[in-house]
Amino acid sequence: MELRGDEAVTRLPRGAIKFSKAFPAYVTCMRKYAVFSGRASLAEYWWYFTFNLFFPIVVAFFLGVVMGVAGATKHETVGAVNAVNGIYILATITPSFAVVSRRLHDVGKSAWSYCWCFTIIGALYVWYLILQPSQAGPNKYGEPEEI
Repeated sequence: MELRGDEAVTRLPRGAIKFSKAFPAYVTCMRKYAVFSGRASLAEYWWYFTFNLFFPIVVAFFLGVVMGVAGATKHETVGAVNAVNGIYILATITPSFAVVSRRLHDVGKSAWSYCWCFTIIGALYVWYLILQPSQAGPNKYGEPEEI
């Protein structure tokens, strides 16, 4: 913590993920719907991943409440939840591949490294690559991008 005048300024560690950047990161990924070139920061990838992880849960809860109040049966509710989440998954397949591709570029690897996911050991390797910090400065895939 650092003091400036009458206010205390808290400095976050380098690379710290700020919650205020969650929605802009998701919007960035959706705007770059099919952009497989360039780079994606670790924060951009994780916020997109987190949103996609929790969206189906929020949809299930919301539809469960709404349809429960409306008097729908359990099977109708499950069908509605599956339909909405299925449409969402289909809509986000391309941007999901694109952000992983850009994330691999950010650590200096080709997007073709994603093909390793067809094997169990390879999937662990790709996961390891995704978790790596960004390369500092420009690499052969471009300048680093900040959200």
